Amino acid sequence: YSAEADISRLLDVQGDQPHRCFLVQWKGRPLQMTWVWEEQLDNATTRPMMQDVLTWKASGTSESIISYHKERDTASAAGTCFMDAFRSAL
Repeated sequence: YSAEADISRLLDVQGDQPHRCFLVQWKGRPLQMTWVWEEQLDNATTRPMMQDVLTWKASGTSESIISYHKERDTASAAGTCFMDAFRSAL
């Protein structure tokens, strides 16, 4: 896979270097998420996303990374998406 082209966003991180993995949400496949090793993601495009996830995790907040960064998917004029319901169930 081409991590640079296919990643929609990073949702979580587990482990410490050199055994750190990030939970990847893929473009075009929002319900197919995968844990990917940090070294497979380490490039200029994904580094800012990785840093955002690490900052969120270090904050110790109980809110999801989506809420933490105030990002929402919008698929309707009302500004809501079925993914909002899915995320709230997690």
